[in-house]
Amino acid sequence: MSISENTTWGIRKRFGYKPIARILMNKGIKSPGGCDIWRDNTVKSILTNERYIGDALLQKNFTVDFLNKKMKKNEGEVPQYYIEKEDIKALFIKAFLLYHLCSCFVKLKKMY
Repeated sequence: MSISENTTWGIRKRFGYKPIARILMNKGIKSPGGCDIWRDNTVKSILTNERYIGDALLQKNFTVDFLNKKMKKNEGEVPQYYIEKEDIKALFIKAFLLYHLCSCFVKLKKMY
């Protein structure tokens, strides 16, 4: 289990994704799609997707038959590569998410 998986598991076990989504909606923060409504799956996606922290996991899917363009989810058939990329945009995203998650935790702690 990686650090991000461990952190995400801890958040899910302690609070769940729905209370975090509710707090983000109450604060008036728009979802990544620009909607006013946050879904628990959106929060989960943000916390578990490596793209939000500037990294990339390559070969999640691979081409089985290039003539017919058939794709398959990679379940260990071909190697995957995890690329870590730290740039300014990724750092701002991390800071933004950390700020809002910390404020969510403070409110959740007061509620419970």
